[in-house]
Amino acid sequence: MNFLPGSIMGFREGLEAFLIIVIILRYLTKIDQNKLKIKVYQGCIAGIFSQFFLVLDYLHLKNMELLILTTFYFTKLSTFQQPCSVIKME
Repeated sequence: MNFLPGSIMGFREGLEAFLIIVIILRYLTKIDQNKLKIKVYQGCIAGIFSQFFLVLDYLHLKNMELLILTTFYFTKLSTFQQPCSVIKME
């Protein structure tokens, strides 16, 4: 099997994500919102852990419960801790 095309595509996507993250961090610095940088870092960590556990599941390490709990935990960390309003459907 030839893994070169997949490796090139993975590298390209990783580079693109890195550039977008750098642009967001530079913009937050420019507008003097350094307190929001931690949210960007938490989102990056959540994405890395989620991808890691998805790969583990793909490799047939049947640990789906750990994947769901870990993804939920890190996603909750990366969101703003503000209450949301409930919309009632009538």
